[in-house]
Amino acid sequence: MAEHSHATESDHSHGPATATAEPAREAVGTAVPERPLFDDDELAQFDADDVTAGSAICKMLSLFFLYTVIAMALVGLWTASASL
Repeated sequence: MAEHSHATESDHSHGPATATAEPAREAVGTAVPERPLFDDDELAQFDADDVTAGSAICKMLSLFFLYTVIAMALVGLWTASASL
C-alpha cells in the first residue's frame, strides 16, 4: 500500500513540471525585435510629470507639517491653561 501511494505522488509531481517545461523551451527559441520601450518624447514627458508630482507632494507634506506644528502648539497652550 505504501508503494502505491509513493507511485501516485511520483506521478503527480512530474506532471506539472513537464507541462511547464515545454513552453519554456519554445520561448527561448523565439526572437524578440530590438526596439526601445519608450521614445525620447515620452521619456521627456515622464520627467516633466515626475517634477510636477514631486513638487505637489513636497507642498502637501510641508502644509501637513505646518498644520501639525500649529495643532501641537494650540493643544499645548490649551493643556497648559487648563492645568493652571
